[in-house]
Amino acid sequence: MTHKLPLVLAILVVASLAAACSSKSVLNQHQLHTLLQCPCPTLVPQATYPIPSANTYLGGIATGADHNVWITEGDADKIARITESGTVTDYPVEPGGYPALIEPGPDGNLWFTDYTLNTIHRVTTSGVITNFPLPAYDLTNGNLQGIAAGPDGNMWFAHNGANLIGVMSTSGTLLVTYQIPTPNSGVDFIV
Repeated sequence: MTHKLPLVLAILVVASLAAACSSKSVLNQHQLHTLLQCPCPTLVPQATYPIPSANTYLGGIATGADHNVWITEGDADKIARITESGTVTDYPVEPGGYPALIEPGPDGNLWFTDYTLNTIHRVTTSGVITNFPLPAYDLTNGNLQGIAAGPDGNMWFAHNGANLIGVMSTSGTLLVTYQIPTPNSGVDFIV
C-alpha cells in the first residue's frame, strides 16, 4: 500500500499543473492577465514605451505614489515619469549627474541616488527635484548606489565608495552613517 502513495502524489501534481495551464483556470485568467504557454510560461508585455533619451542606461525603476512608473536615465542625466497611457516626461538632473537607483519614499516623493555627484535627490510626483549633497567621501572604490525607505520613516542608502550605510530624513538631513567594518566590502544595494 505504501508504494502507491508516491504514484498518487505524482498524479496529483500533474493534474494541478494541467489545471493551472488551462486557459479557463482562475490563476491564468486573473493573476497573470495572460495565458500561460505550458510547459514553459512566457509573459508577453502588454505595452512598450520608447524613452526619448536614446541609448541611455536605465538604472532604476519604481512606482510612485502617483501610480506612475519612474525610471532613471543615467547617461542622459535625467529621470522620467511614464503614465499608464504611455506618456513619457523627462526631468533633467544636475549637469554631470548620473541618476542610479530610485525608490518611493514614505513622504510620497521618490528618492534616487546619483552615481557621479555623490548626491541624493528627491523628486515630487510633479517633477520638482531637490538635491541633497553628501559629505566628500573617498570615492576610489565606487560611488553612491542603493536607496530604500526604512521602517523608521527615513531613507537609507548604501555608499560603496565610502564603505558605509547612511540614513537621511525626508527633509534631506543626513542623520547618521554606519561604517562597514570590512574594508572595501562593496556595499551596493539595500532593501
